[in-house]
Amino acid sequence: MPNYCFNRIRLNVTQDELEKIKEIVMSKDEFGDEYFDFNKVIKRPKNMLLRAFKANTLEAFSKYYYENPDKLEQKILDEIISNKILKVRIDGKLVNIDCYVDEKYSLEELKYYTGEMLILWYDWCVDNWGTKWNSLFSSIDKDELIFSTAWNPISLELFEGFINICKEVIGKKASDIWLYYEECGIGIFGRYFIQDEELYYDEDYREEVA
Repeated sequence: MPNYCFNRIRLNVTQDELEKIKEIVMSKDEFGDEYFDFNKVIKRPKNMLLRAFKANTLEAFSKYYYENPDKLEQKILDEIISNKILKVRIDGKLVNIDCYVDEKYSLEELKYYTGEMLILWYDWCVDNWGTKWNSLFSSIDKDELIFSTAWNPISLELFEGFINICKEVIGKKASDIWLYYEECGIGIFGRYFIQDEELYYDEDYREEVA
């Protein structure tokens, strides 16, 4: 269970502008509740392993598939990606994926691998969204978009992507949008803002709680 980081994006839009922004960046979950969908700002790739293979395993298994495309059916690869199976039959032998990789490839061999690599979902999400999951507990109105994230705030890149979307709807007013974040458990807080058309962050900024 992660600590949840509070994120608040200050808006100042009309109802019509709000509806247009919502249409672009919000989605509905299985219960019909709206949430700020990071995928609509920075889309997560499809070729992503949902289970947490270590990097060496991931690279080597991708290398095997790249070198031997006729020995591994797409259906089996899809099952591995969706974490349905942990073993695979290679060259007529049923092997544990992790053990096979450790025995087959060394780190030195993997240095020169140039095939397409399947991506670890966790690493990609943290690198691109700033956090491992999509948003939680979202709400949006004309004044603000509030949501929570796991451990850390969203990345500057994700915030910038949101700003660019808003520019298409509200023009120069998007430069007044800014984000405040706070996670009390590990004591991080700050803000992202635009000044002179440049994006900045301030890790010392903290809002006073009444």
